[in-house]
Amino acid sequence: RFGSDDFDLGELALVAASIEALIHGEAIGRLSAAYKARGLDPKQRLSRGEAIDTVYDCLTTGYNISQLAQAQLESTRQSAEQAQELVAPRHTSFSFMDVANILKVATESAGHRVDEGFCQDMEDRLTQMQDVENSGRVKLSDFYAHQLDSSDGDFQQFQQRPEYLRQVGALDESDPAAPSIIIPNFLLMQGHCLNVSSYYDL
Repeated sequence: RFGSDDFDLGELALVAASIEALIHGEAIGRLSAAYKARGLDPKQRLSRGEAIDTVYDCLTTGYNISQLAQAQLESTRQSAEQAQELVAPRHTSFSFMDVANILKVATESAGHRVDEGFCQDMEDRLTQMQDVENSGRVKLSDFYAHQLDSSDGDFQQFQQRPEYLRQVGALDESDPAAPSIIIPNFLLMQGHCLNVSSYYDL
């Protein structure tokens, strides 16, 4: 059936359910790792602060926090806090599954608020700096000039050294006299957009 041209509603529902199960399984795995890293027993109940901190850890694990903008971090914590209020507003202590449900809601919220907000802003700035429209490239000199001229104190992302940009595949040196940033590769660099789940994409 999946090889046919169109999906019927039943098949679409099956795909949606499969993706939902994958996201849930990923969340449980990340949460289990966070409990272990924090020295918590999955059988114990957590305070509100502990639950939110644990969810926050799940959303930011694997990133160098010092490289993330403060707005990203604050928005991510707000996602965790609001998810707790939505999922278990009257709870004063939280079981492992309570925290898992909070993480599930926070993951979706953070994906929208952080990746689709901050990362879209970054993409828009880079696109506006293109020397040639729709080239997907920004001259390295313009890239650094924007960092120096920017009045946005919380948007300090255009400062990576050429060596690092080359290492991660974000630097186009096909013209040695005018190296440029490859916009899609730059956006995918870890630390720019919080990829809160491997099953969510911007």
